Amino acid sequence: FHYSAAGHKISMLEPLIGREGVLAVVRTRFEGLVTEDRLIYAGAVRDGDSWLPLEREVAEKLAFVSTSFEPGDPPPPDRPPLSTAIKSAEAAALDAIRRRNEDCYDTEMNKLENYAMEALAADEKALAGIEKEWEAARRARDSTPDFARRKEIRREIHRLELEYARLRDRISRRRAELFEEKGKRMSVLDKRLETASVSRKLIAAVRWRLL
Repeated sequence: FHYSAAGHKISMLEPLIGREGVLAVVRTRFEGLVTEDRLIYAGAVRDGDSWLPLEREVAEKLAFVSTSFEPGDPPPPDRPPLSTAIKSAEAAALDAIRRRNEDCYDTEMNKLENYAMEALAADEKALAGIEKEWEAARRARDSTPDFARRKEIRREIHRLELEYARLRDRISRRRAELFEEKGKRMSVLDKRLETASVSRKLIAAVRWRLL
């Protein structure tokens, strides 16, 4: 990598000038509630007889420095130090993706729960209105001295009782239907979350020296 010829300074790459290491780019695809493709940059720098992992941002910046290639075998991505660097970088990326999937799950479940409440809100408001009329009619019945009027009010009370019972039953049936629909949707979300899959494709693996 020809850093010095780039003409601009990247402070996080300065400590790597004159050093050598390995670098890989892996395309990772996560399929769950949310499908997401991610390019993962992973690498390590030689430090004497050992290797130090590169931070994700450093590996990504390094990948975009101008390059020239020399013949040679690429580093095996399934063996240290590159396999270790890839595994670490991928774990961090997948952890962030899984958190987004969990947030998506919560968002979808909140929508389902809110929908159930909103779908019943109008009927429950109507039920409360009938109950108020019912109570007012009973008070009127008990307070009027006129028998004919009490008889008329009793018929009105009976009408309200039937209307109240019918609406309450309808709300109960609708609530059961909504909860059943919610349960089915929850099962679908759970399955998609539990069966999330990860696929990987190696794009490039190189040995590098920063000049």
